[in-house]
Amino acid sequence: MKYRVVLFSSIFLLPILTLSQSNNALKFKSVNFDYVEINYSSDINPSGNFTVEFWAKTNGIPLENPGSPYSSRFSTEGLKGFVIYVDNTSHWLFQFGNGVGWESGIIGDVTDLTWTHIAVVLNNGTFEYYVNGTYTNLTDGRNFVANPSNVARIGAGDYDGSPEYYFNGEIDDVRFWNVARTAQQISDNKDNPLSLPQSGLVSYWKLDESGSSITASDAAGSNDGMLYNFAFDGGDGWVASNALLPVELTSFSAQRNGNSVNLVWNTATETNNFGFEIEKKQLLPSAANREFTKIGFVKGTGTSAVPQSYSFVDADAEGTVLYRLKQIDRDGKFSYSGTIEVNGAAPAKFSLEQNYPNPFNPSTVFTFQIPQDGNVSLKVYDNLGREAAIVMNEFKTAGQYSVAFNASQFASGMYYYMLKSGSFQSVKKMLLMK
Repeated sequence: MKYRVVLFSSIFLLPILTLSQSNNALKFKSVNFDYVEINYSSDINPSGNFTVEFWAKTNGIPLENPGSPYSSRFSTEGLKGFVIYVDNTSHWLFQFGNGVGWESGIIGDVTDLTWTHIAVVLNNGTFEYYVNGTYTNLTDGRNFVANPSNVARIGAGDYDGSPEYYFNGEIDDVRFWNVARTAQQISDNKDNPLSLPQSGLVSYWKLDESGSSITASDAAGSNDGMLYNFAFDGGDGWVASNALLPVELTSFSAQRNGNSVNLVWNTATETNNFGFEIEKKQLLPSAANREFTKIGFVKGTGTSAVPQSYSFVDADAEGTVLYRLKQIDRDGKFSYSGTIEVNGAAPAKFSLEQNYPNPFNPSTVFTFQIPQDGNVSLKVYDNLGREAAIVMNEFKTAGQYSVAFNASQFASGMYYYMLKSGSFQSVKKMLLMK
């Protein structure tokens, strides 16, 4: 089980997101010469900016011929297009054609038998590479020539128009965009299924089919793929996947009451969740170099398709304290939540911070603090001063708050957000760029 939370202070609030979970992937066994073929489309072969990303898990490093999770190249009439592949040097590699030859770059290291997210971005003549949402390398791509007419393939490369470089492993959630995605967008969205439509998303092969289906549907467009040479017998075909988040931590909050702190967190779904260790780090002068230490454990639900809520009370929380959750699977694997900070005293004054990130697409976070209990109103307005959204309108105790805001249903442009509490009022502007 993996999850993500987006920061922060003494209170973190995030509305529960209802997402369709991606439960299957496509398993390839290179010796079966299996692959998915997608008919040529200019949509997925642009000459300008684009982004291709996917999850892949290798089942053994190739001894000789490389294995390719995604390829769209043309070699019979000039060397054009590109291929992403893994070779016997334990590297993810990218190769593109310039019309007369091939140029290549190293994306990053391969961790065998481990789900890895790979993204390649063509950004104004430069190829940028990302592994698990982190930028790794770049290659000058000004000489890139797009594939003019050949098919694209998932699970195989191309040699003189025929499939080659068969992949050995599993592939899930392949996305093709006709825009250069930013590092923030790649990192923020790689773990979750996408809600549709998405600006710039041309094709989205979720690879969630099952049984003996020979079609890999394109959820965002019309570029469906056809499966070839799959046995559907356990050696290759549709298999259960945990590449994307089988659970999402939808909120993680902390509320101080004297020297006690009440922690509350919620999940949308769970898979094989053994439980949560609660870890704390105190920021007292006498404990400036102290690392996070375990202060408790809360048993998980295991596997659940409905939201779950958990809580824990830290009765000894003097001064400013940091908290995080260590989620543990039943097989011993674990991952950490983001960190939240609980201040030792109530804020001294009202304040509204600049939203982050800004510009944003489609989500951002508002952070504010109130020095006294009272009703808090946080609203978003469009550039004409019309109310666009009510983010919060409720009673809050003194403290610091961070609230997530999703603008996926709004058009690009300048917006304003206003905080009101008692006699305090503050307005700031933000830019939504899709």
